[in-house]
Amino acid sequence: MRNPADWHWWAKIEPHRIRSGQYASTSQDGRNGAFQIPNPHRPHSSLAIICSDQLGWEHLSIHIITQGGDSATPTWQEMSAAKDLFWTETETVIQIHPPKALHVNTHPHTLHLWKPTEATIPLPPIQFV
Repeated sequence: MRNPADWHWWAKIEPHRIRSGQYASTSQDGRNGAFQIPNPHRPHSSLAIICSDQLGWEHLSIHIITQGGDSATPTWQEMSAAKDLFWTETETVIQIHPPKALHVNTHPHTLHLWKPTEATIPLPPIQFV
């Protein structure tokens, strides 16, 4: 995940940090916190993102908040926009589909992106990607 010390990148993210309520955090929390970022792919909506970089994983939880306050599941383009906000174009991140017995769904419209901090994600042969 990009480093907050890279001010040019972080200056785009930090103003959208949620600073009050249940998901409040401060800039002291670095890459951990909740953000509501204007959605470049769906007018009058935002990307609701919770990010963390603990326990060996960088992680984003993403759902869409519409102008009326409803939630929606992100599209591929919206997930890609979130990926591009928090990681570089050369980094690989994944969505994980765990076994049903391990599945947790606390928000029906939330999707997740993951990147291990201590391992490289293997990729299949390029013709399969």
